[in-house]
Amino acid sequence: MSTPGCIARKTKDGFEGRYHNFDSYPEGLGKALYGVRNGYFKKNTEAMLKYLIDDHPAGWSSIVQRDFNKKAGFDGDGPLCYCHGTRNEDEQLITEEDAESYLYVYAFEDNIMHIMGVVKGKWKSVKKIDMDKKEPNWNKIKVNV
Repeated sequence: MSTPGCIARKTKDGFEGRYHNFDSYPEGLGKALYGVRNGYFKKNTEAMLKYLIDDHPAGWSSIVQRDFNKKAGFDGDGPLCYCHGTRNEDEQLITEEDAESYLYVYAFEDNIMHIMGVVKGKWKSVKKIDMDKKEPNWNKIKVNV
């Protein structure tokens, strides 16, 4: 069973991003995003978001525990996207209006990762992670969605 989520950018009206199918809870996708942003992308949030959102418009099966030094595609050891390799799906842009069924949304604003959830029927940032500070204990982050 999957734990869906969304990797997104904050916008003036909410967020927009791409679907992420598996392991989107904080200790899965949250930890992976922190790790690839501070490791592979050398703390360059914009480069990471270009890759995860702009360069892979059909979204992701999973980036969790994947080798970013390998080519992305639906097969292989690299990040598993829905738009390269053996899958060639159409673009799927997720916005605040579309994301009502997702359990977790990771929206980036500068170097802050907002873990978002539904609060009183609306999407809200429920936990903020400063990507330039010490890595949090992901197992202790509970998002009530």
